[in-house]
Parts: sequence; structure tokens; C-alpha cells
Amino acid sequence: MYSSPFKGALNDVRIYDHCCSAKEVKEMSLGIVLHYKFDDEVIMRSTMYDCSGYRNNGTITGTLTSSTDAGRYSRSLLFPNTAVNSNYIAVNTAGNFCPALTACTIAWWGKTNSIRSLLLTGQSGSYYVAASSSTMYNENAASPTYYVDGVRQNSAPSYIAGSWHHYVLTNVNLSSWTQMYINRYSTTSTDWCVNGYLNDLRIYSTVLSEADVKSLY
Repeated sequence: MYSSPFKGALNDVRIYDHCCSAKEVKEMSLGIVLHYKFDDEVIMRSTMYDCSGYRNNGTITGTLTSSTDAGRYSRSLLFPNTAVNSNYIAVNTAGNFCPALTACTIAWWGKTNSIRSLLLTGQSGSYYVAASSSTMYNENAASPTYYVDGVRQNSAPSYIAGSWHHYVLTNVNLSSWTQMYINRYSTTSTDWCVNGYLNDLRIYSTVLSEADVKSLY
């Protein structure tokens, strides 16, 4: 009411042109801050658009091929590892990526051609997540919980080559990241390259519960 104005702080006010579904409301409550579907043709353009509403758009460098081989949506993005440090996506290089993400969740569909990882790095090789040639290694996850295909793992799982799987990593600290790279770390070794397909990459500002992780899968 005009006579009783709101007193407090507001953040992320949104007005929608439709009645939000239960799924949309749930997604908002989980705090999604980055969502790349990789569900379109990206060969002829240089920008990867963020679907979360936070405009964490990425700049595409090198040759990333769109493929009909996909985990959730109709298309995915193929990251080759034939050239070191030359095929990657740089996210928000102009400013802070997500400075408040001290405990977040990263979820993605992936299909590796060999035992390789989804590799997210911060502004340099000093920060990395889900990086390894076999088992997930995470510098930025203090007490991580891992899920593969909706099932909680007792320890860091190994990547599975040759088929699509849904991977989730919780309690990741990205607060020191001013920008983010997908598939860029070393300038000398292809061991850090994805060498496979990515589909439906999401980053949430919250630590998702086991029930929420299962619903994503």
C-alpha cells in the first residue's frame, strides 16, 4: 500500500509476462546464475548466451562444433582436444563473474570421447573445478558432494567415457573468480582439455539437496 511502503533491500526483481509454472518457481528458488544449454548452432557466431537471466554470456574462441549427439536437449557442443588452449569459452571477462558464490552447485551433462573432464578454471590456472584426466579433482570445493546420474557418490568419481552422464558437484567456492573459462587451462598439455561433448551446464548459487539433484537428472 502507498501509505505503508516497503522498507528494506531488494535484489533481482523480475516481472514475467506469464504465470510461472511450478518448475520455473522451483528453479528460481534454487538460485540458478548461469545456464548454457548448448542447444543451438554456435558455429557461425562468437557468443554463448546465458539462459539464467544473469547475462553471464561467454565469448567463444576457436572451433566448437554443434552436434546432434546430446544428453538432455537436442544438440550439444563438441570440444576437441586436438589444439592446446585454443578452443574454449571465456565467461564475463570484463568484470566479476559471481563474487558471492562461496558455496554453490555445478551440474552438467557430459559425454567424453576418452577419460577427460569438464574443466572450469578461474582467471588463470590457479583455480580449477572438475579437472582431471580421470577422477574429478577440485581445488575450489572444500567438502564436496558428488552425484553421477542422480546418485550420490562416496568419493570423487571417475569420468565415464563413451556415453552421456549427468554430473553434479556441490559446495564449490567460486568467490575468488573474476571470470571463468570452459576448456582452458594449460598451454602445453591436452590432458586438461575436455575432448568430448557438453550439454546443459548450470551453476546454482546454493548447495542443492539430494532431492533437487535427482530432479535435475
